[in-house]
Amino acid sequence: MNRSNSGPFKPIAMLWFPFSVPATILGMIACLAFYLSNFVCVPFVEGILDTNQAIRIFGVQLLTFFYTLRLQPDLPGGVGLFAVQLTTVLLLWATVGLSICRCLALRLCRDEYIGLRDAFVFGIENAKTTLLLPVIVFLSISLLAAVNFLIGSLMQIPYVGIAFYLLLPVAFVMTALMLIIAFTSILGAGMVAGAVAVEQRGTLDAWGKALNYIFARPLHVIIYVVLMKVFLVDIVLGFAFESWILHSWTFASLKPFWDNADFVEILRGSENVEGISYAASLVAGFVISLVNLSIAGLATSFAFAGTTAMFLILRRDVDGIDVADIKQT
Repeated sequence: MNRSNSGPFKPIAMLWFPFSVPATILGMIACLAFYLSNFVCVPFVEGILDTNQAIRIFGVQLLTFFYTLRLQPDLPGGVGLFAVQLTTVLLLWATVGLSICRCLALRLCRDEYIGLRDAFVFGIENAKTTLLLPVIVFLSISLLAAVNFLIGSLMQIPYVGIAFYLLLPVAFVMTALMLIIAFTSILGAGMVAGAVAVEQRGTLDAWGKALNYIFARPLHVIIYVVLMKVFLVDIVLGFAFESWILHSWTFASLKPFWDNADFVEILRGSENVEGISYAASLVAGFVISLVNLSIAGLATSFAFAGTTAMFLILRRDVDGIDVADIKQT
């Protein structure tokens, strides 16, 4: 076997997930802002009981829209709620997300640190560059969808419409292009933010590089995405929220020798207690919420760290640019 470090036998570099206090705080801000935006919407949407339900509905609608280009009509909120949630996510990605990328780009490239204020200012000043990406993607997909709509309208003309069924292959080609744009945009969105954070160039340049790397190293990109999903979703968030292992170990170690039902209710921030116990439960609930937000913020910063590292690794492998090469403001 060829054991050289070139060609198909070149080993895949591992992603880096450096810890950064400013990036984690920015991640907490992003998660809190998204939560509050849903919290504000809940009273105006019939059929939604709480904020967590609204967030779950957004996840379901997002997957449904990607697979079918439609929303589930039986879910509360409809197009209005989904539009608000999606707009919020894009704004946070283009501003706070870019700020996180800048923090982590400096750590990854030169092991340098940047303050919270400077990182946030960077994100705001360069937000227009990242915000142009969803606009370009939307216009591109809309143009291709308009071609399909025209073909579909011609096919429905009585009697003569059957002749336009010959254009059905064209419709499939348009749809394939739409899916390619959508899929590569989702895969490349994190790398686009990373590219802007590292090189501070235009939207088309950042998106073009992301597309180039996706098509030049598709297997690498897929492996990196799968690794990030396993690490962030299955391990970090899975153990933290689904298994609740951090909370369970904490509660168990606080009462190792006896069971106290009231104490357990207080630790869980329950409202099923009275008097001084209720006040204690409020304090415990606040601390638990802060811990949960910290975990979510850390996972968010790790997600942007992974996509920024992916951009740096692929830029080095495809373009031969040193990882330490980053534009200084």
